[in-house]
Amino acid sequence: MEFAKCEPGSEPDLIQFAQRLLEVSDQPVDCVAEPTGFSTAVNLRKHFGQIVYNSPHDAAVRSRTGGSVALS
Repeated sequence: MEFAKCEPGSEPDLIQFAQRLLEVSDQPVDCVAEPTGFSTAVNLRKHFGQIVYNSPHDAAVRSRTGGSVALS
């Protein structure tokens, strides 16, 4: 699956875009990081955790199984 690149924006917007891609695709964090504006998956995980208080993987799994993860 190929993603359109995210336009530069605020960090919460970038995290929300990454979260949505993780929810609707089976792509791993490594494949979602760069198109959403993060230089590496490690960088995405760090910033994701600071805003969502969860790992990107856990948030995506929770969303796919009916749980909800709110952005702060």
